[in-house]
Amino acid sequence: MVKFVQLLLAFTAAFSVMGQSGKTYLVNDKNFYDLQVPFIEVQICNKFLSRKVIMFIDYGQENRGRKTCILKESDGSDAEFNSNVDVLNFLTYSGYELIHTQYFQDSSGSRSGNLTLLLKNLSFQPAAPPD
Repeated sequence: MVKFVQLLLAFTAAFSVMGQSGKTYLVNDKNFYDLQVPFIEVQICNKFLSRKVIMFIDYGQENRGRKTCILKESDGSDAEFNSNVDVLNFLTYSGYELIHTQYFQDSSGSRSGNLTLLLKNLSFQPAAPPD
């Protein structure tokens, strides 16, 4: 039993390291890993003329302009992912739990390709409600 628990802890630590992989990601010039909010909403969109996807993050910030909400690499470039599942894996390894998903449809009823995710921050520790 002790070996099983040790093995489980080793896998958990490995996934935690894989999720952050030493990179810094920014949203609204804030470190993504330092966001102290209970929930985030993520919209996944196809990158223009690419097979990659990017994500827009709403954590309740005041400035939610489209360009400022894109998850960025530390060098200022858009963080790109291979697929919707790649984004979900990244967010899961970063300590978020999927709560709800929704595809947006255009007026013809077809899917636009934009997927919205609502996620819970599993590491959030409430101090006091905001004013």
